[in-house]
Amino acid sequence: MFYLSLFLLLFNLSYSDAQIELESGEVALGDTIGVTVSSDEGDVDIEGLENFIIVSQNSGHRTFIGNGKVTSTQQTSYMLSPKKVGSFEIAVQAKDGKRKKLIKVVAGEPIAEDSSIKISKVPNKVYEGEKFVVNYDLLTKREVADAKFRPLKSNENFKVQEFPSNHKGVSRVGLSKYAKVNIDNLVFTPLKSQDLFVPGRVLDLTIKNSRSFMGMFVDTHLVLEEHKITVLPLPTDGKPAIFTGVVGTPALEWSSSDTEIEQGEAISVNIKLFGNCNLDNLPEFIQSDQNFKVFQTTIESKESIENGYFITKSFEIAITPKKVGEHIVPAIEIPYFDLSKKKYGSVTTREIKVVVIPKAVHAAAPIVIEQVNDYSKYNKIFAKFNIIIFISFIILLIILRLIFKHIFRPGLSSVLRDLKNAETSDEQFQIFFNAALEKKEIDLKHASFEEIKGVFDKKAGHKIVDVISKWERAKYFDESHNTNFKRELSNI
Repeated sequence: MFYLSLFLLLFNLSYSDAQIELESGEVALGDTIGVTVSSDEGDVDIEGLENFIIVSQNSGHRTFIGNGKVTSTQQTSYMLSPKKVGSFEIAVQAKDGKRKKLIKVVAGEPIAEDSSIKISKVPNKVYEGEKFVVNYDLLTKREVADAKFRPLKSNENFKVQEFPSNHKGVSRVGLSKYAKVNIDNLVFTPLKSQDLFVPGRVLDLTIKNSRSFMGMFVDTHLVLEEHKITVLPLPTDGKPAIFTGVVGTPALEWSSSDTEIEQGEAISVNIKLFGNCNLDNLPEFIQSDQNFKVFQTTIESKESIENGYFITKSFEIAITPKKVGEHIVPAIEIPYFDLSKKKYGSVTTREIKVVVIPKAVHAAAPIVIEQVNDYSKYNKIFAKFNIIIFISFIILLIILRLIFKHIFRPGLSSVLRDLKNAETSDEQFQIFFNAALEKKEIDLKHASFEEIKGVFDKKAGHKIVDVISKWERAKYFDESHNTNFKRELSNI
């Protein structure tokens, strides 16, 4: 009895209380399914994962407080994609035996044959805060109508930045029949120093079906499994007290404005940092204090990935001394961790000597009072000059009117004269139709409203259609009206 009790005690100590939860009991081949494993004793081994591609996994802790007790549970969430059709069991060992779940994999959308995802080399080891680029390319022998990865967001392990592709870069892979298309580009920044998994991804494809005689396109998926990397902690030896997380070696350019200023004015210091480095957490370089009032703005921030990650950040710092006299603006030091030398370094500006002089007080200009007789003389000259300008303006308007009438409206005066002399509405409209045909090359008798609008502006087109409609109703249907056709046609 003693040995049995000891065995049961050791058994319970050896295994944790573990649970498995499935997003669903069935998944289509080429799709993904979520699986969550909970344990109160840390990591547990999962049986049956060899039948699936691990697209991604994330771990976290949940704490419960109840009945005066605090319990902590570790949860690991997996995104799995099946490798083949069938029924597959996954299990974990718990205190009271194995906990099992059955996943049924059914045939789904057709798999993209002759196609695969190729990624740039993911580093095996990086430092915490070190940015690295992953390029995602599609290799295929078939025509692709659309290709798009499902979104991948930042999480507690990685900051993720997306640099989308425009799908224009298509090239052949060596002498093979495969075409390579860049689909997506991501920049990862690890936030923890431990073994992490670069998440897998699912690519949704619309691709030509090689089995279809008609060349039909089909929707399908490609699944890329996760990649394990080791994230190293930044060393503590030699770490500057003012270090803020600049990983990589930045280059520095800086300049300052005139350093002799009046009281209340500011000098401007321009800082430019650039290189393959992490500049996400730069602080304010100079703090306001009893000597200076400081205002810092970011005037440029550009990132690119053409030849690896590269960033340019520019800042403008306005520094206003609070007192008259000589002041020293301290040098700006920016520490960083050099990835090639595996040690800390820094880039710095120089101290800036600023001379503040009292604000100049400008004497008021003397007031000069002239004699009244002088003002009256100038007023008379100014009045005569205004009259000359007014008369010249009237003459210029008359000349412009004559030019417009005889140059820019050739022949319209004769049309208006003929309209005035015409006695019947039929004669008036015939003159109007002839003028439109001669001047605008449009036959208004047979033109549609859309054709009229294409020749005249919208407002004139509506007026023309309206007056012609009234004339036709009066002529053919004896409808009474109060329209003066001669005036309406002259206005048009």
